[in-house]
Amino acid sequence: MLADVASLLQKHVVMDDHSVVALALWCVSTYLSDKSILPLQFLGALSPTKRCGRTRLLSVLNRLVRRPISLRKI
Repeated sequence: MLADVASLLQKHVVMDDHSVVALALWCVSTYLSDKSILPLQFLGALSPTKRCGRTRLLSVLNRLVRRPISLRKI
């Protein structure tokens, strides 16, 4: 399953292999707790430049994690 999540991330967002593994592990970890929100479940996506794919990454992650929360909702 972890490989499937990683390949899905690589299909939609361009990033290095270490980032793909870290994000795939992070996505899976959101399903491992019964608590609604843990500190581990927050992720900040920062971009060095405009049009680098941050919004695409967030939209893909929004479909992969257990209970997605956008900062616009808080």
